[in-house]
Amino acid sequence: MARKINRRKRIQKAAEYADRWLMRKQRRHSNMILTSLRKLQRQIINELTRLETEGGNLVTAQLNLRNAQRIHRDIELLFAQQWEPEMQAMIQEFSQTVDMVIRQFGFLDEEWSGMTQEALQILDSGAWRGFQGLSNTQKNKVIQAVYDQVIAGEEFSVLVHTIEQALLGSKATGVTGRPLAQYAQLYARDALMKYHNEVSIAAAEELEMEHYLYVGDIIKTTRDFCRRRAGKVYTKDHIQSWTHRWTGKSGPAMTDRGGYNCRHHLQH
Repeated sequence: MARKINRRKRIQKAAEYADRWLMRKQRRHSNMILTSLRKLQRQIINELTRLETEGGNLVTAQLNLRNAQRIHRDIELLFAQQWEPEMQAMIQEFSQTVDMVIRQFGFLDEEWSGMTQEALQILDSGAWRGFQGLSNTQKNKVIQAVYDQVIAGEEFSVLVHTIEQALLGSKATGVTGRPLAQYAQLYARDALMKYHNEVSIAAAEELEMEHYLYVGDIIKTTRDFCRRRAGKVYTKDHIQSWTHRWTGKSGPAMTDRGGYNCRHHLQH
C-alpha cells in the first residue's frame, strides 16, 4: 500500500511539474506575440504616412492608389520578414516539450528516449500551418482596409484604427472584430497543449502505460466536461469513447481534451 501511495505522489509531482512548465511557456509565448505585433503595427502605421491627406482625410483614389500599392507590397514584406520568423522561432520552442517530458518521466523512474526528428517535424509543420492561416487572414484585412479607405476618401485616423483593430485591438467607436493578437495567443496556447499531449502520449505508449490522469485546475470558465474529469484517472479506451461537442473544434478527446482553449492535459 505504501508503495502505491508513493507512486501516486510521484505521478502527482510529475503532473504539477508539467502544469507549471506549460503555464510558463504560455506566458512567454503570449509576450512574444504581443511584442512582435506592437513592432509590426508601428511599422505598418509608419508606412501609411505615405498616403496623401487633406484636412485629415485621405485624398482622391487617383492620387493615392499608387501609394496604396507600394504600401501593399511593404505590408507583405513586413509580415514575411518580421512577424513570421518570430512566430517560427516560437514554434521551434515547442520541441522543448520533449526534454520536459523526459524529465517528467524521470520523476517516475521510467526511461524514454524521445521522439524521432520526423515526428517532431510533423508537429512543427502542423502548428505553423495554423499560424500562417491566422496571419494571412489578418494581413489581407489590413491590405484590403488600405484600398477600401483610400477609394472611399475616409479619414486617415479611421484607417489607423482599422489597422490597430486587425493587429492588436482598438477601442475606437465602430471598429469591430477580433485582432490577430487575440487569435494568435489563443492558437499558441492550444498548439502548445496539443504538442505536449502528442509527445506525452507517444512516451506513454512506448513505455506501455495504460492509465491517464486528467490534469488541470478548475476556474470560473472551466467547461463542465473538464470539471467532471479533472483529477481523475482513465484508461485510453475510456478516453477515446468520450463524445462531446467541443467548442470550435471537432477533434477527439485524446488530443483536444475539453476543446478550444482547454487548459487541461493528460498525465500518464
